[in-house]
Amino acid sequence: AQVSILSDSVAQRCNLMRLVDQRFQATVHGVGGAQQLLGKIHACQVQIEEQFFSCNFDVLANRDIDVLLGLDILKRHRCVIDLQINCLRFGESAVTHFLPDSEVPQRNLERFGTTNATTANGIS
Repeated sequence: AQVSILSDSVAQRCNLMRLVDQRFQATVHGVGGAQQLLGKIHACQVQIEEQFFSCNFDVLANRDIDVLLGLDILKRHRCVIDLQINCLRFGESAVTHFLPDSEVPQRNLERFGTTNATTANGIS
């Protein structure tokens, strides 16, 4: 994905709905079909391990996926996906390892119809 996405349910749980700029409401079309864009969060702090990063998100209604880190965040924070050691590195400041299959919440496995799902720590 080009842009990072946050589900409305996560935005509500994290008390971020007050930051949603509703001027960007629209119906967006992508691989998953048409979805309702509730607006954009222009800046919020996201904690990865012990570090905090400023991130922007498009907030979508009724998303199956809670959080999707897009190329915007990955490029901005010079991220590297290292599949050799199963981690995501944020520049020189933070490293988070992907969850082993045994630790991926069952709801994610059922949602995607697979038992080989891998997610980053703290993001499900």
